Amino acid sequence: MSDRYAVVKEFDDDDEVIGWKVIDTEQDNQVMASHSSEADAQHAASELERRRSSS
Repeated sequence: MSDRYAVVKEFDDDDEVIGWKVIDTEQDNQVMASHSSEADAQHAASELERRRSSS
């Protein structure tokens, strides 16, 4: 995994984890995707990196 796409937790107002976000660290932490599981978010980040590398 590159340093460009990071997977971060998403919290509600009570500091409970409600999901996971994939952010682009080179685009001012723009949210690229949101997922309910960390595994899905990691997979999405890997796919984004793969697409970026192949272009």
